[in-house]
Amino acid sequence: MNSLKTISIYNYFSLFGTLALAFGQLFFSCPAPAQTLKGDKEHVVQKILLVGVKKVSKREIRKKLADLQPPAFWNFWEKSPLFSNEKLEKGLQQIKGLYREKGFYKTLLTHQVTEKNGGITITITFDEGPRVVIEDIIFTFRDAETIEWEKRFRQMIPLKKGTIFRVEDYEKAKTKILEDLANSGYPRAKLSGKVLIYEKENLAAIHFTLETGPFTRFGKIEVVGNKKISEKIILQEVLFSQGETFSMAKVFESQAKIFGLTFFRSVLLETVNLNKKTGPVDIRILIQERKPRTIETGLGYGTEDNLRFRISGIYRNFLGRARELRLSFRFSSLTKEGALTFKQPYFPDPSSTLSWTLSRKTDKFVSFETINTTNEVRIEKKLSPVLSGFLAHRLESSELNDLATTTREELDSQQEEDYFLSYFQTGLTRDTTNSPLNPSTGYVSSLFVEPSLEAIGSEVSYVKGIVEHKQFAQMPAGIILAGRVLIGTIHPFGLKQKGVPVFKRFFSGGTYSVRGYSYQKLGPKDQLGKPIGGNSLFEGNTELRFPLIGQLWGVLFIDFGNVFLESWQYNLNTLRYSTGTGIRYNTIVGPLRLDFGYLLNPDKATTQKYRFHLSIGQAF
Repeated sequence: MNSLKTISIYNYFSLFGTLALAFGQLFFSCPAPAQTLKGDKEHVVQKILLVGVKKVSKREIRKKLADLQPPAFWNFWEKSPLFSNEKLEKGLQQIKGLYREKGFYKTLLTHQVTEKNGGITITITFDEGPRVVIEDIIFTFRDAETIEWEKRFRQMIPLKKGTIFRVEDYEKAKTKILEDLANSGYPRAKLSGKVLIYEKENLAAIHFTLETGPFTRFGKIEVVGNKKISEKIILQEVLFSQGETFSMAKVFESQAKIFGLTFFRSVLLETVNLNKKTGPVDIRILIQERKPRTIETGLGYGTEDNLRFRISGIYRNFLGRARELRLSFRFSSLTKEGALTFKQPYFPDPSSTLSWTLSRKTDKFVSFETINTTNEVRIEKKLSPVLSGFLAHRLESSELNDLATTTREELDSQQEEDYFLSYFQTGLTRDTTNSPLNPSTGYVSSLFVEPSLEAIGSEVSYVKGIVEHKQFAQMPAGIILAGRVLIGTIHPFGLKQKGVPVFKRFFSGGTYSVRGYSYQKLGPKDQLGKPIGGNSLFEGNTELRFPLIGQLWGVLFIDFGNVFLESWQYNLNTLRYSTGTGIRYNTIVGPLRLDFGYLLNPDKATTQKYRFHLSIGQAF
């Protein structure tokens, strides 16, 4: 290593410090003089051509040329930018920096500027060169056992010997090391690092110097700002106690849990004496309470249910002990519902919530209408940060209206006009996604079971079950691969069985299932073409979600599924498929979605092979 020439040093405070900037010119010097325009005449940029780009995203490169980039054809109202040598030189320097971040330290750029009919075409030719490879990663500890910590950090960081050196990975490594220490009782740790780049050999040596500092515990916990919400309720959400090993992650998680109570406008957990060299770290919880009584409203639109409106009156901390009383109404062309809900958190244990709901709901199906009056008692429990479950019992009085004679004839058993059902519901959900509204990584797996029994007063005995899995993966160039599979069945039993009510059967088709079909139009139908549902359901979706510009995204998808008459019946040869494309515009309430679905193998009763779907939120 003595014979190698050191070209740049990145220190802990800045990887792009003075030395890097000074020597950076050597890495990216252009072998030929740049061609530029002279004179005062103004020219608009018509086109930018990138030649020789293979290992870096052209999209990322064009972002560095934003001051010169002509607008996309769909932004026809925007004016093309004016060319200037200063803008071009700035963009080239930023491209060089981008390549350096990706591990290319010998990239050569040449450019040509041509003028035709008053417009400018910029051609940039790339000789990307080899990437720099990590030769060694060295840890130096000033006050800790080297072997124990070094083995731990080497497994954790994204830097490995023999892999390409990237500035992003180097910064992530430093962050991961400090986060791990802060969560293990060493929040006062100090880390410095440097990277030695060897130009001739295309190698990098990374040096980390670490001072862990004293082992630290949590000190006193103080609540400030609460007036109507008792301190006991707030402290129940805190995940640590005095004398416990300090963990910054538990501080952040506790802050989120306290804010999740919905009683507060703001929640801040301060580490009071973290700047001291030694001693426990006290925590001060600063809160601002919300008004106890509020009204919330929401407005939306979808192709199937048209205009959606909801309004809720909420009384927080009702009768104390964090209880909540909520009166809510929601209306659309498919659903009308009013509900009164009472919630008691921390019952029967600190991680559970008991709720009671009395509701009256009208649902408009394609082939019939139901009016349900329901009394529900439910317990929800947080089993882990990613796993939750619930158990509920429902008493339900149902009215079945507008069921066509042809639909009755197609069903295996006679449908009554009125039903009284008594059933349990239980379920588990494991959610590892990184966003509830628009996830890009992780998965959601759920299991739902609904047994209805004559022994507990129900007129119909059946067991209904649904298993669903959604998976999300981040791909290169910002693309997200998303998939979903759902399997469901309902099985009636009992000697005096009336038959499964039609409104408990499965239906498919529409904006949240197989998008080539309209709402509930996939599956068995009567003589007039009205859906009758089935006792089994199998459906799935696959999407490629890719960024276009700004908050606008594009989607390509394939959907499949069908509804089957009998329980536990899944004939994969009769699955219906649809494909299509769509656009998404991300908003704070979720993506605004427009999808076009086209049927690949429609059934004989389907005359229209395509559908448009407009809604808010992802399809799954």
